[in-house]
Amino acid sequence: YFSIKLTDAIATPFTAFQIVDNCALSNFTSPICNQIVRPLGPTNTSPDNVPTAVLTNNINVANLNVSGIDFEGSYRFDLGGGKVSMRALATRQIKYDQVNAPGQPVLKAAGTADLADAQFPIIMPKWRALFDLGYSLGQVSFNVQERFIGGYDRSHILVFEQPKVGPVWYTDLNVTFDIQSKLGKLEIFGTVNNLFDRQASLVAVSRTPGVTVPTIRSAYDIVGRYITIGARATF
Repeated sequence: YFSIKLTDAIATPFTAFQIVDNCALSNFTSPICNQIVRPLGPTNTSPDNVPTAVLTNNINVANLNVSGIDFEGSYRFDLGGGKVSMRALATRQIKYDQVNAPGQPVLKAAGTADLADAQFPIIMPKWRALFDLGYSLGQVSFNVQERFIGGYDRSHILVFEQPKVGPVWYTDLNVTFDIQSKLGKLEIFGTVNNLFDRQASLVAVSRTPGVTVPTIRSAYDIVGRYITIGARATF
């Protein structure tokens, strides 16, 4: 179990579009409006006071409260002359509460994509997990890995036509063959990442179509299935 509480934490809490929207929702009274550069000042809403820039730099947020539970389990046993190994890792995000300025409402980000890294959302699913199954027999070892990213609500601040983003599974395979000789050790390996060519979840990250990939690249695989073959030698 982990629980972290910070005062005056450093963060980039919103994208540029979220800054503009949240400022307008507060009737231009929120401190976040100071990140919008306008010729006549951040709170002047006259038609000729059009924003010339929106600052997404790091700021000191008032409070940050994070908690969750990490799980880990492993088991090994003999089978058919070889060895089987199993391992599971998971994290349950319970809380990710952030207050951006004194007196402002609490941003409850757990289970959403309301956090941001400059222009791009950061997903905060309540569940993430990694499952690993391996088998080794003599000079050959085989490993399959499942990566799980849980589903989440697109936002608790803004309204989206499709408010839910579903969970995603990725499957990776690895095979290794060891050759021992008097000269040293030769290891031949092959890997297949994203075996079933799972496509990234469609998540809008920009209001300007065509500017960027329509998904969150920090979370999802945008390449698709890819294969690596190689060898390592030790003398």
